[in-house]
Amino acid sequence: MSSAKILIVEDEGLTAMELQRKLEYWGYEVPTFVFSGKEAIKKVQEINPDLVLMDIVLKGEIDGIDAAKEIIKSFPVPIIYLTAHGDEKTYERAKMTKHAAYILKPFNELELHRIIETAIYKGNLAKKLEKKGKLVDKSFEDSRGVIITDNDGYVHYINKEAANLTGWNKEKALNRSLSEIFTIEDVKTKSRLNPINLLMENFKGYSTLISKDKTQKDIEYSLEPIVDDFEEFSGCTLIFKDITKIKLANELDFISESEKQFKSIYVQSSIPCGLFESDGNLLDANKPFLKLMGTDDISKIREFDLFNILNLSPHEKNELIEGKAVEYETKFDDIHLKIIINPLYLDEDVIGGYLLQMQDITHEKIHEKSLKKNESEYKEVFDSVNDIFCEIDSKMNVLFCNKASEEFTDIPYQQTVGKSLFQLFPKIEDSKLAETFNKALKNHETISMVKKCLIKDETRYLQIHAYPSINGISVIIRDVTEFKPEDEFEKNKEFYKSIIDHQKDIILRYSLDGSIIYANPICFQYFGANLIGKDVSSLIPEEDRNGFKEHVKSIIKQKKFKNYQTRVFNLENEILVLEWTFDPVISSENEFSEIQAVGRNVTRFKETEKILIQDYEKLKKEYDDELILIRDNNESLKAEIDKFKNLKYNLTSENLKLKKIIQQLTKKI
Repeated sequence: MSSAKILIVEDEGLTAMELQRKLEYWGYEVPTFVFSGKEAIKKVQEINPDLVLMDIVLKGEIDGIDAAKEIIKSFPVPIIYLTAHGDEKTYERAKMTKHAAYILKPFNELELHRIIETAIYKGNLAKKLEKKGKLVDKSFEDSRGVIITDNDGYVHYINKEAANLTGWNKEKALNRSLSEIFTIEDVKTKSRLNPINLLMENFKGYSTLISKDKTQKDIEYSLEPIVDDFEEFSGCTLIFKDITKIKLANELDFISESEKQFKSIYVQSSIPCGLFESDGNLLDANKPFLKLMGTDDISKIREFDLFNILNLSPHEKNELIEGKAVEYETKFDDIHLKIIINPLYLDEDVIGGYLLQMQDITHEKIHEKSLKKNESEYKEVFDSVNDIFCEIDSKMNVLFCNKASEEFTDIPYQQTVGKSLFQLFPKIEDSKLAETFNKALKNHETISMVKKCLIKDETRYLQIHAYPSINGISVIIRDVTEFKPEDEFEKNKEFYKSIIDHQKDIILRYSLDGSIIYANPICFQYFGANLIGKDVSSLIPEEDRNGFKEHVKSIIKQKKFKNYQTRVFNLENEILVLEWTFDPVISSENEFSEIQAVGRNVTRFKETEKILIQDYEKLKKEYDDELILIRDNNESLKAEIDKFKNLKYNLTSENLKLKKIIQQLTKKI
């Protein structure tokens, strides 16, 4: 049960009381409500709420938006606007206050509850991030820039030194993307770097900072992830320092300071880290490393040998000795670990030691196992859905329709691509449907409605759900003529949303020249955000690219769609194996215009297949060896039998001779 405190600002008494009753029923603390903007400003200072529900049109000299402006100047509380006024001018005014949400009356209670929970969570997270930023800032005696971001990369804290170095005003920098505030270049190549990507590659380094006025400075930086109480990634801490003068004045002092900074980052890191000598002996370890080892005394784990305890393969050992970084996963008892080992150089050619980082990924492995178990079940559910599913772009043109749409449109579902949604359903009796969809796109809102439509000379009622997506809107349409829509809406809303959200296969659509025109959400998780417009072959490693291109050419030329397996690199630079299924996309003119590719991650299957083949070859060799041994034994046994037969024959001959001698002796006697 939530204990968050909420202030209601509403000039209609009955509405305010009903809101108070509903919020208290949900478990929130609602000590009071006020009717005017001035009262709201005063009451916020008195009760220190976690959230404000603000009506825009209020009694008195100032409205809700003006009141919100005054409140956030001195009190950074999340504000949700509840209003009956949805005009563009009012919305643009509200946007200037950096509000948490903007909800039109009448509103859906479940949607309101979800938005309140999200706003409170983000508000609490923002406070924690700001507090962490101040603590980090105070921990340094010298001047260092400190920036704290959330898990989406938006700035929640920036200190004075960081503002000076970047050239950004502190207030204007808040809630902006880190990549916009912190513009850096590679020292050697001068290419632009994404600071968030650095978190996945190196947690420290040197770069060139380009300030807002285009001034360039040499900086030393460190990035560290922030994790919440559930060990989930919630943001990052960026610490950087202007080393331009130090670099120019004394290179040796610069190196010494870098080592000190490295030591500071390494010791304070929340990731288990260990330093090893070049021969693999443990040199030092931070507290998270010792905790993972079950001790607080490093002397008790001195026997920890980098090359012999961590299940390194011979190949990985050679990689380390040759000065290459190694990354792999392993398991100790019930703990799954991700291991990252980087060589540390004394100079360009001499390895002085190794940095070991270990991350407990047991929870992710359990979750992965659960997802794999349910993947086939979700696929079967999606294939059995009888409702219409459409993906439309910002111009209301169809990117994809499922087969269920044919019953309502009499158009083959393959030919719906490129058509307007309203061409498919021209008789939906709502002239403002396009306006509503455009608003959902612009404000990134979820909408649900029931519309009347004439289909095959019969009036039908269609339940429409629209969800904002990467390329536009995902639309689910269900015929609810024979049902009470109000009883069915909420029951099915989450069901259909879960179907969309849990698709684990990569879905790409590209033109005949190879340009990607559509990618589903999981695809962006594999390959990054900037996919649209790229050549599809760019996703394939260079050494495999020609083979993939030849396969695509054969598809276009022969119009035969065969499955094909390729290797790819994901954002974490892991090698994956995808099995692609290709299907033609037929245009409205019945021409082969595009290709849809569905990629399934079969990495685990390929690894299992490899192991099975190795096991088979091993068993076959053992069988062949045993067969040879049996044959040798048979030959030896046959030889012994022949010897026995010869011996028996000789004994028989001797017996006959002996019998004859006995007969002769008997006669003489």
